[in-house]
Amino acid sequence: MEASVHVDSYLGAGHYMTTDATLNADGIINSFTRTRSVTWFGGFTGGVQVLMVDENGSVIGYTSQRRYGVDGTKNGRSDRTEPWSESIDSSIANRTVRLAVIHAWTPKVNIEHLVITSIGKYIGTVLEEVKRRGNTHGGCFGIPY
Repeated sequence: MEASVHVDSYLGAGHYMTTDATLNADGIINSFTRTRSVTWFGGFTGGVQVLMVDENGSVIGYTSQRRYGVDGTKNGRSDRTEPWSESIDSSIANRTVRLAVIHAWTPKVNIEHLVITSIGKYIGTVLEEVKRRGNTHGGCFGIPY
């Protein structure tokens, strides 16, 4: 069964995603996803997944999520279109009568930010403990290794 879909989504804050997807008779989803920001400095990372839907309206399968990031219009690439494809199991492809698309914000995990945040929380905990105990050592204290 062949099916296709076109979805244009506004994700808020000047950020958009558009996906065109087709499931062909060979069980291949061929797609193009456009990700864009119309804000000057506010980029974002968005994700897309295509869902396979049967004649009863039930979701019977889905693609893996693709993530695409863009910058704001004043500081980099604010508009990009990426082609992608995925093979679908024939038992799902044969029962698919329509496709649906999910677009969503999918922020990047920034390890550096997580580490700095964790260290900051630890230091904050230590300082709170110093405050709780009172400053009896002239502002010096030791942290066990």
